[in-house]
Amino acid sequence: MIRENDQVVLNVDIPEYGLAAGDIGNVTKAVAGEATILVSFHTLKGDHVATTQLQRNEVRNVQDREIAHVRGIVSNNSAGPGNQDSSPYSRN
Repeated sequence: MIRENDQVVLNVDIPEYGLAAGDIGNVTKAVAGEATILVSFHTLKGDHVATTQLQRNEVRNVQDREIAHVRGIVSNNSAGPGNQDSSPYSRN
C-alpha cells in the first residue's frame, strides 16, 4: 500500500520532466480509494525537479535490498529543473 510520505520508485518514463523509470520520488498526497497520488521528485541535493499526479500503477514501493543509482537529469520542462511549471500537478 502506498501512503503519504512514502518513497516510491517510478515504473514509467516521464520525458516532459526528464524523469525515467527507476527514479525515486516522495508521495505528497495519497487518499485511500483514489486512483491517483501526488508525487514529488528532487535531485540528491534537494532541488525540485517535478511534482506530478500519477496513477498508482505508475509507481511502486521501495523494496528491501535496493540501492539508489545516480544519473544526470535533462528536463524538457521550459521552466527548467528546480522550478515548477504552469501546471506542476498534472501531465497531458
